[in-house]
Amino acid sequence: SLKALFPRTGDYISAASAAEHRFYLRNQFYGLSHYDAAPGAFDAANVFFPLQYEPEASLLYAAPWARNQFAVIESILQALPEGKLLWVKEHPNQFGPLSGPAWQALRRRYSNLRLIFGRENGRHLIQRCSLAVAISSTAGLDALIFGRKCFVLGDSYYQDFPDAVRIGSTRHLAAALNDMTNY
Repeated sequence: SLKALFPRTGDYISAASAAEHRFYLRNQFYGLSHYDAAPGAFDAANVFFPLQYEPEASLLYAAPWARNQFAVIESILQALPEGKLLWVKEHPNQFGPLSGPAWQALRRRYSNLRLIFGRENGRHLIQRCSLAVAISSTAGLDALIFGRKCFVLGDSYYQDFPDAVRIGSTRHLAAALNDMTNY
């Protein structure tokens, strides 16, 4: 027990609350029915969005207009042209949030939303998509390495790389998503 390590003061460090650990364990072992299977092959209709770990400085400070990832994803879903699918993957070190009620309600509202468990292979998913939208995630860099165009919503060291498109607002994002030359 952690208390045994700190017997005099009773002070000990916990990475998270017991409730949070139970939440993650439940999702790790029992909650996979809330997720979609990753696509089996490349499809030009597939768009990839990797969730950022929350809270994180690169999300909070480098992308102020995109810090509410839920709202950004809903904006993407509203702007996507007909026939396009959005594949949202949880951060591999913060799995479980997509099984929550708000995300499941969003999935019911948008038939073109697919939710991917955080421990799925993100690089395989990127290879099966034609476009990536990332705030500042290293998955955006992976998309560029695999030859995919990446819309970069936050300040990132790869924002000026070839095929990276710096996006500064939801209006700009909607316009870029509706430009068929980006797919």
